[in-house]
Amino acid sequence: VQGHMNDTQFSSQNSRLTLQATSKVATADLKGSLEVDFLGNAPNGLNVTTNSNTLRMRVFWAQYRQGAFEFLAGQSWSLMTPNRNRLSPETADVFFSQTVDPNYQMGLTWGRTMQFRVTARPNDIFTTAVSVENPEQYVGGGVKLPAAFPSGEVDTGASVNDVPNPFPDIIGKIALDPKIGRAH
Repeated sequence: VQGHMNDTQFSSQNSRLTLQATSKVATADLKGSLEVDFLGNAPNGLNVTTNSNTLRMRVFWAQYRQGAFEFLAGQSWSLMTPNRNRLSPETADVFFSQTVDPNYQMGLTWGRTMQFRVTARPNDIFTTAVSVENPEQYVGGGVKLPAAFPSGEVDTGASVNDVPNPFPDIIGKIALDPKIGRAH
């Protein structure tokens, strides 16, 4: 701040609300999860009006589990995002920091994407999953593309979602969680 003046700004934007519902139908387990925060598109002059932070959906998915198999549909953490525990879609089981900055750690691959996921967990040590996820060739505005590269093939941060995505992303992942310390 010019003149080395101190500035205090309180905000509830990084506050999160989570709703989770579970049920059982015969031998199958059903689970639904909705997680939101207030980091949506904040209007100009937010702090000088009524602090009406915009609600934003983080995850919203439903899961059907029968025996060793799980089927998930909705917006969840991408399989590209590292896990702390097995291949769980739960936010607590995904590897990201809980720092004040909600943009997570530099270099950490993450996404919360619309997807359909099949997970197999034959035992407590081995888990495998395949997901069909919403594609997005995002490179950001700071990337200098080669002159001959057709820039319309990637999202450089435009506010319009007009990048051609003819096929979904298909991501496979395997996790081993031996009972030795905290290995994953």
